[in-house]
Amino acid sequence: MGGMTAMPLYRLERYVGEATQAELDAGIFRAAACIHNFEDMRWIRSFYDAVAEQFTCYYEALSADDLRHHAELARVACDSVTEVIEYLPERYR
Repeated sequence: MGGMTAMPLYRLERYVGEATQAELDAGIFRAAACIHNFEDMRWIRSFYDAVAEQFTCYYEALSADDLRHHAELARVACDSVTEVIEYLPERYR
């Protein structure tokens, strides 16, 4: 990154309830398509827990409010947004 300040990293919890694979795919597609409306927002990765019926998603963004607005535009759940710090194992080897 050469001296640039890293973007804040956020964890989002999205409770989706009972959903078909087609419904999950449609929500993911809408979220991916809407991200282009936000400067400097980047979807890092998401994990789906079928038992809990929820996604845990990681994004870089300028603010938590931007992420909430993104979810609203994409018509996807956004139950919580928390700023987090990433720790990688490579750093400790």
